[in-house]
Amino acid sequence: RTYHIAAGASQSRSFEQINRAYRQIKNDTLQALVSFDPANFTETEAALSEHFGKTGMDRIMGAVRVYQAFAGLDVCFNNTRLLAEGLPPPPAFTDYIEMCVRTGENDTITEQMKFDFR
Repeated sequence: RTYHIAAGASQSRSFEQINRAYRQIKNDTLQALVSFDPANFTETEAALSEHFGKTGMDRIMGAVRVYQAFAGLDVCFNNTRLLAEGLPPPPAFTDYIEMCVRTGENDTITEQMKFDFR
């Protein structure tokens, strides 16, 4: 009775692919995403602060910690039940990331996170 809407294995994308798509949309010269030790956020926090602004860095770094822990599980949500119910295969995130970027580019990351972490 409960479904998790997910891209599934066929439409999931790597962080590298997502980062490349984001950088292309923004004509951004940021370096590619790299793995880092969550115990030492000093350099990462400085880089994120430079990119996103200093406002709300505690909240941003908290989200980074949560997301990195989840990403470290290296899992992909299964969407076979959705497909079996007749839902069409979903688009990959890289197919609609530009809409996400454009609709949020006038808000600070902290303002956007208010909707993500209620």
